[in-house]
Amino acid sequence: MAKCLSCSRPMPTDEDHGGVHPQNEWCSNCCHPDGSRKTYDELVAGFMAWVQSESCERMGFPRAVTQREARARAEATYLMSPAWKGIE
Repeated sequence: MAKCLSCSRPMPTDEDHGGVHPQNEWCSNCCHPDGSRKTYDELVAGFMAWVQSESCERMGFPRAVTQREARARAEATYLMSPAWKGIE
């Protein structure tokens, strides 16, 4: 099964791929609706918002209490991926 090169999300269906393009190596969360890649800053901001939300807790993950914790978790997620190696 394909995994997103940005966030490592599994992409078992075409709809999981950015722009619903099965050849896109980035997932729908890491792309704009047209399939173009979001910037690193866009991804970090989106992840920060998610880890501070109730949705995060409903999915069984601990909610980040502070902006600093949210940023650290977002950067740890993305900086470990092949797409963002070397970003600082």
